[in-house]
Amino acid sequence: MLLVSDINILEYKQRWIAFFKDQNKNPYTGYVSKSIIVNKIRSSNLQLSIFLTYSNDRFHEMSFELPKSEYIQCLEHQDSKYPCVFVKDTWFKKFLETKYCCYGLIDEVDFKETYLINPDLNDYSLKRKSGIEKIANEYPQISFVIFSDSVLLKLPWSLDQYEATYTPELMVGIFKEIKDFYKRKLHCECYGIFIQGVNYTSTNDLISVGKNNNCIDLNCSGSAFANLFSIDATIKLNIKNKQHKKSQIYFDEKFLISLKINPEKKEKLHKYLFPYYSSLYRSYENYVSDAESLVLGETDKKIKRLKKHL
Repeated sequence: MLLVSDINILEYKQRWIAFFKDQNKNPYTGYVSKSIIVNKIRSSNLQLSIFLTYSNDRFHEMSFELPKSEYIQCLEHQDSKYPCVFVKDTWFKKFLETKYCCYGLIDEVDFKETYLINPDLNDYSLKRKSGIEKIANEYPQISFVIFSDSVLLKLPWSLDQYEATYTPELMVGIFKEIKDFYKRKLHCECYGIFIQGVNYTSTNDLISVGKNNNCIDLNCSGSAFANLFSIDATIKLNIKNKQHKKSQIYFDEKFLISLKINPEKKEKLHKYLFPYYSSLYRSYENYVSDAESLVLGETDKKIKRLKKHL
């Protein structure tokens, strides 16, 4: 279907009248995409999906919500290929300006053991900060936030510069670098969780720091960021209940499918899917466990090519 601003309703009707007279004319105007579907109809909103690309090596589906208060009408004709959903122009403009991010959460495995072995963590913390900083210097377009035993990664991307900015393979590459650093220098293991989606923030800045340097805004908001921690909690519960074993890396299903990896390998994902609850969407999504063999070796060459352009 097409998503169209309500200011184009009159032009839309005029174009269709012209099309009935001359079918060489294009009846569509002012739309966002032909690749939008309605997933769910709720009392207060519609849950939609937009398919940004579905080539052989990347399949990228993005979910978002259309409040019913912003919905105008849906028009379709027997000769039309796509139904047109008209929305209020103010919402339409905000949608076009929506910001998106890939997120990663990297946690140390069994941090309590590290603390018991070495209760004085000053040396450990300095080594970790130095090592993460060194890796971060190679990726100026990605934010690295260290807190407790975790590292939060954020990679913004946009619809208008999609091919240049949507590079989730870099996140996988960074995880591998951090994992190697943890093992060699800190003598411990880590695991990573990755997701992508809408980021409801008004700025493109990676982070914002107050003028007194004592207030930090990560500029992260929305279901994708919240789901990062929902997945983490679900993973720990599933490991405790022996639903699956510990893994090096976990992915939200849509993130993993959007990676440029062998399509035949993607077809095997159903073996590794586990549900988690998305509180903002009030529905269950899936994360992927035990996918190291599907992903880590597959993305190496693509990561090297991406790094050349940094």
